[in-house]
Amino acid sequence: MKDISEVKLDFEHDLKIDTANLNDELMRQPALFSRWAVLAVEARAERDSLEEKMKVTDAQLDAEFRQEAIEIGDKITEKKLFSKILLDPRHTLAMNDCLEARKAADILQVGAREAFSQRKDCLISLAANLREEHDSDLHIKEKKAEEIIRRKKEEEL
Repeated sequence: MKDISEVKLDFEHDLKIDTANLNDELMRQPALFSRWAVLAVEARAERDSLEEKMKVTDAQLDAEFRQEAIEIGDKITEKKLFSKILLDPRHTLAMNDCLEARKAADILQVGAREAFSQRKDCLISLAANLREEHDSDLHIKEKKAEEIIRRKKEEEL
């Protein structure tokens, strides 16, 4: 699995639409959506993995601090134990990793998903507008051709 922290979460480039090549953009949309959807799944998996690692780290710290208390004959309360775990740099490091992974997963799940959904809607609207303009141009050309034919017939009479 790819480490999501190595993936640049900049999907802005992929959101750009080349209006001069709408057909290409329409064909590219499913692949782009799929790419970012896969990255979102990978980000959630990494987040879940780091959350489990943090639980293991906290359990190891709990065991370590309890053993230390037993060895020195100190009675440690649950509150004191909890505080020691929270203040330990190993817990802080694990927590920061989890928060970064959660942020990446949220950006991909919410931000990218919504952005590519809007991109799809925009492509559909642009394509519909282009078809409407094309149909309108054809209609105008058809009317002009009918007018030319009508004038030629009048001239012949």
